[in-house]
Amino acid sequence: MERKHIYQALADFQQECPVLLKGTSGYNYQYIKFEHLVAQVNPILKKYNLGFTQLLENTGLRTILFHTTSGETIDTWVDIPHDTMKGMNVFQTAGSG
Repeated sequence: MERKHIYQALADFQQECPVLLKGTSGYNYQYIKFEHLVAQVNPILKKYNLGFTQLLENTGLRTILFHTTSGETIDTWVDIPHDTMKGMNVFQTAGSG
């Protein structure tokens, strides 16, 4: 499958996307709030006709980047580790993974 449109759009997006710094403190770590990341990135994704979605599949997460005008996609899948962690229920452990 040829993907020249999505790769060009992705390269253009990467040139314009700002560096997003960790600005929220958690339990002994720093992170970026998802809503902050989306607010910064979505207008630039739209400008280059890009979008993404994440789907839970079996024991993992599939991330799909798509180009709205050509229909081209890039996707990846990662297994989410499910280790038992002190003080966390199964849902918190999955989210941590």
